[in-house]
Amino acid sequence: NDLGDISVCGTSESVPLDATFVDNTGAPLPDLFVQIEAKRTPNEFFTVRTNLAGKLFANVYQNSEFTLRVYGSADCATPAYTTTFQTTNQNLSLGTMTVTDLVKATVTGRLVACNNSPVSSGQVILQRDGQSRYFKTDPSGNFSIPLLVCNSNSPQTVSIIGLDQSNLQTGLPVTLSIRSATNDAGAVSTCFDNASAQEFLNC
Repeated sequence: NDLGDISVCGTSESVPLDATFVDNTGAPLPDLFVQIEAKRTPNEFFTVRTNLAGKLFANVYQNSEFTLRVYGSADCATPAYTTTFQTTNQNLSLGTMTVTDLVKATVTGRLVACNNSPVSSGQVILQRDGQSRYFKTDPSGNFSIPLLVCNSNSPQTVSIIGLDQSNLQTGLPVTLSIRSATNDAGAVSTCFDNASAQEFLNC
C-alpha cells in the first residue's frame, strides 16, 4: 500500500504537554485519572493517566486555554484538584503539582494455594477502571496495595485475581468494595477452577 509522498512541512495544531503530580510528602502519584478540557470546545475532554513516576504526557491544542481536573479514579464525580493553563505554539511543562485532597486506601490480603498454604512466588492482579495492574507478593504470600478512592464514604468496586507463578495458575476473581483506610481481602485463592473462564498465559 503506497501512500506516496507525505509532507512533514508546515505547522502543527498541537503541542506536547507534561506535568508531574505528587502528594504533600513529595511522593509521586501514579495512576491518577486526569481530565483535560479545552475552553474552545466545552464539554469535550480527553483523559490521561499518570505513569508510575506520577508523570503526565499529552498533546493539546496550541494557543488555547484549558481546564485540568484530577480524580482519584474514573468513578469519582468531584475532582480532587483543578487548575487552568494556557498554551502557545511551544512545548509546555506545567512542572510539579501537589495534590493534597486525594483520599488514600490500602488493600491487603494473602495468596494461598489449593491446600491453603501460602504462595511463595505470586502476584495479585487488581482490576479497576477497565485497567489491570500487577503487584508482587512477599515470600509468605502477603500483599499490600495502595489505591486512591473518591471519598471516605462511598465504596468503590475492584476485582482481585491471585496468580501463582510457580504452578502457573490463577484462581477465581474476588470482588471487593473498598473505602478509605485499610481493606482486608483475606485469603485469595490461586487454585484453578475448571468452571472458571480465567486462563493463564505464560510467554
